[in-house]
Amino acid sequence: SRRFGAARLQRLPPTDFKGDHFVLSIEVKINAAQLHQRLTEIQQRKVPWATKQALDRTAADIVAAEREEMRRVFKAPRAWTTDSLTYEPATYDNGSGKQRNRPALVRFKEDDRRNSAGFYLRPQVFGGGREHTPFERALIRFGRLGRADYLVPGKYAERDARGDLAPGQITKILSDLQSLEMAVRSHNWRDRGARRGQQYALLGSTQGVPRGIYRVDGGRRLLCFLIVSQPQYTARFDFQGIARRVLDGNFARHFRAELAKAVAESKMRHPEMRTA
Repeated sequence: SRRFGAARLQRLPPTDFKGDHFVLSIEVKINAAQLHQRLTEIQQRKVPWATKQALDRTAADIVAAEREEMRRVFKAPRAWTTDSLTYEPATYDNGSGKQRNRPALVRFKEDDRRNSAGFYLRPQVFGGGREHTPFERALIRFGRLGRADYLVPGKYAERDARGDLAPGQITKILSDLQSLEMAVRSHNWRDRGARRGQQYALLGSTQGVPRGIYRVDGGRRLLCFLIVSQPQYTARFDFQGIARRVLDGNFARHFRAELAKAVAESKMRHPEMRTA
């Protein structure tokens, strides 16, 4: 499987696969020899610091652009999703031996966890099939679904004000289908009294209906979740493309500004260098 959620701003090939981890790498092209020929001595000394600062500012720009793109392509994404994208600052070898050159890293927080944004957004970046949700995994674990089964919300799947699946209904379904471990742990187990009159069941072709999870209401069978094969998605969140465009458009500008700032501050601290 591929795990996405990182954009390394350094001299690396465009993509880097490491085991089951997918790391997006972006190449920062700097002709160091040619650059040093055009710089004064003080400017050359400030290049590592200016590069580190420019990488950090570019990484912050990428985070802002990616968040804006999520708001554009997804319908009302939760702040938990957009705010989970962050960056780790770059470091550089300043000669002390205490740290090494390390690129800025744009990534999702806790992107190795199955419920992290970096994990569940992978199909939106790469396309293809999605992973099982915690709800589905609980039903699989208790033998109520097969490993090739997935759930798609039906007409009677309840949603909250933001359009997310209602946790209370999920809890009642897990309870009725005897997936009690997850149901008891749910923070919404406290509303079980309000749902005591609701009954849910797995029904299929032998009952004359499509296979799914139904709310049985008297003689009516109301489809809440249809059981299907693995849903396939088309890539719609251009995580790599946005990062590269921001890098190409912003890094050089940030580097020039940071180098000029570093040189100016150094000359203020050391008056004898003002004519350098």
